[in-house]
Amino acid sequence: MKDHKTAADRQHDQMIGDLEARERRAEINIKIPVSDLRRAVRSLASRAEQIAARRDRDPVLRAAADAESRACRRLAGLFEGKIREAHS
Repeated sequence: MKDHKTAADRQHDQMIGDLEARERRAEINIKIPVSDLRRAVRSLASRAEQIAARRDRDPVLRAAADAESRACRRLAGLFEGKIREAHS
């Protein structure tokens, strides 16, 4: 399979990756009602299921969908942990 990305595309991808990595290290403290957080968990879990159910033939699109599904599950798990932490 050929890689059709140009050098500019690769540089753009690396810049976006660097920004996302930097943002992952930053933290924000907010107050949000637990009911809203529970709704967010349900929505993220549902989105992860929908994305996982769509099986694309293109391996690049499938890999992107898998990554998005994992990100949704990770966030849902993080929020669930915070809800449990708040109730303990």
